[in-house]
Amino acid sequence: MYAMRTHRALGSPVPHTILISTLIVLLVRPVVAQEWPGWLGPTRDGVVPASDVPVWPDTLAPRWTVDVGGGHSSPIVTNGRVFVHSRRLDHEVVTAVDLATGEVLWQTDYPAPFTQNTIVPPGFMGPFATPLVSEEHLFTFGVTGVLSNWDAETGKLMWRHDYSDVIDTSGLYGGTSASPLLEAGALVIQVGSDVSGGRILSLDPETGDMRWIWTGSGSGYASPIAADIEGYRQIIAFTHRSLIGLDAATGVQLWSAPFEDEWMENIATPVWNGRHVIVSGPRLGTHAFEIRRNGEAWHVDEAWTNLEVTMYMTSPVQVDGTIYGHSTKRAGRFVALDAATGGVKWASEGRVGEFASLLLAGESLVYLTGEAELIIVAMDAEMFRIEHAFEVADGVTWAMPVLLGDGLLVRADGDLIRLSSAEQ
Repeated sequence: MYAMRTHRALGSPVPHTILISTLIVLLVRPVVAQEWPGWLGPTRDGVVPASDVPVWPDTLAPRWTVDVGGGHSSPIVTNGRVFVHSRRLDHEVVTAVDLATGEVLWQTDYPAPFTQNTIVPPGFMGPFATPLVSEEHLFTFGVTGVLSNWDAETGKLMWRHDYSDVIDTSGLYGGTSASPLLEAGALVIQVGSDVSGGRILSLDPETGDMRWIWTGSGSGYASPIAADIEGYRQIIAFTHRSLIGLDAATGVQLWSAPFEDEWMENIATPVWNGRHVIVSGPRLGTHAFEIRRNGEAWHVDEAWTNLEVTMYMTSPVQVDGTIYGHSTKRAGRFVALDAATGGVKWASEGRVGEFASLLLAGESLVYLTGEAELIIVAMDAEMFRIEHAFEVADGVTWAMPVLLGDGLLVRADGDLIRLSSAEQ
């Protein structure tokens, strides 16, 4: 176990009149339990529930800060608790934090020595995959392929699978990144490397027993999604060479489309919009694939391509026929594309940074850049318009934020920070 340092924002004594006013607000405001159970939220598409969309204040200030350790895995929230997966030296650490107070409720660790790929910039030691919580189960998936099922209440280990024998960073691969997916009562994970090949597995969440396995090309970094296409429930995933669709019930591969980046950087999560699967990469641009079934045969046709919009680590979101994202061209810019044609509806000026997380929150787009700038943009398909901008941390912010009704959670370097209005 690691002893963690917890900081809470403290202030001067609060006058009685303010305390009474605050109590009245708390009594009349409905209590909403924030739920952000895994990668890209409850619907795995970056859409924030209406109850968790903040009314943005003029300024944001830290409510509490907890030192949780390194890594780029995003925090998740359920039942008033925040769960974070991190690293300290040769151990990966799992921490449960009280959402209201920042108190560390439990913490555990396990050995996870990792040899970083020499072509990757220093400091990218993982973990990268975002945890997943389902009822009493908390699933974490480490950079070396260690999959763990924890009791979310106590931190007790329920079961574990170690897939480190297929994680090989001697080629181009930089470590496990695909976040676990819960689909129809099954836990779906993707693991492997360019040297050892890839696997997609469906497991029983209660026992860890395998239901089916797919084997093929090495794993991409993007997290898989599930979708109904032509009457078939499918797992859509990136390998390091292609986009594939698997039967969710059996793991049988239904179709594939080549998508081979020279550095194997298939990172952005695919988007299914009911018509096309939309994917993007830093060198291949943005593509829309139409998936059709003719009898027993599946066909993949490219509907459109936009080579000028290159999404690197930013997973796009879509609403009302428009795809919003962040392109690496012109030193980084925010973009909106027509989902039917791929044409650019608007693009911001360049030099906004090499990376930005993106969430759809009510009538706004929420971008968190890697330089800790939170930018709130109007969800407008016709023009780019900034509504608010905040500096939310001093460190690097490469993990997806979590929006709360009164603010947000941000992971910056080794800290987990809860921010809300400076007036609270």
